[in-house]
Amino acid sequence: MRGTYVLGIVLSSSLFGCVLGCVLGCVLGCGEVPSEPVSAEPAVVVPEELPDLDDPIGPLDEGRINVSRPKGWHVASRSSKYVVRFQQDRTVGYPTIVVTAEDWSETDNLDKDNRGQFISARKADPKMAKLAAPIEPVELCGRPQITYQRRGQLKGKEHKVIELLFFETVVAGRKYTVELRTHKGTLDKYGPHAMAVAGAIEFIDRAAVESSEPPTEPDEPASDESTADESEDEL
Repeated sequence: MRGTYVLGIVLSSSLFGCVLGCVLGCVLGCGEVPSEPVSAEPAVVVPEELPDLDDPIGPLDEGRINVSRPKGWHVASRSSKYVVRFQQDRTVGYPTIVVTAEDWSETDNLDKDNRGQFISARKADPKMAKLAAPIEPVELCGRPQITYQRRGQLKGKEHKVIELLFFETVVAGRKYTVELRTHKGTLDKYGPHAMAVAGAIEFIDRAAVESSEPPTEPDEPASDESTADESEDEL
């Protein structure tokens, strides 16, 4: 089957010849990616097995989700900038996987019918002007999402480029983003870890929980005393 080889995954030249599943659609490149027609159908074949995960942490985001970290990774210190953050090494900033959440008023839940509109809305964001690869529709464990890639440069470290891989979905009016930040040249190695985290997020029906159980305080992820927190500028 003809296709493009990207990050160890064969991208089929025919959308109808591809299997729905998890995806890592990241093409190394630089500068601005030319505008392409919006497609709402997943277009990649992905590995059958992804890295193992630890037990879920949560509930997080005010009782909305549970999140699992890659096996052996550490939970970073809590911050208002993200829901939870995982690091492979306690003292080294990268690779790291960051989960964030924000309100999204344009749709309550991302599905196959409105995913094309979601992609168009994301493309209209000025922050999306420079991508290392176009936005791709994906299916992670049966849930519609999108994925894209950017590049960044560490502040105060000339020519220290990192690669940024994103998975996004919308559930109950909240946009959830799983972002991998890793050193240049290591996206193949750690991209599947971010994919596994994004696909394994458990979304909690808060209305059902509140109607059947007395209110409880949500669990906070226990920090593994990770201290490294290198920051980066987007290119």
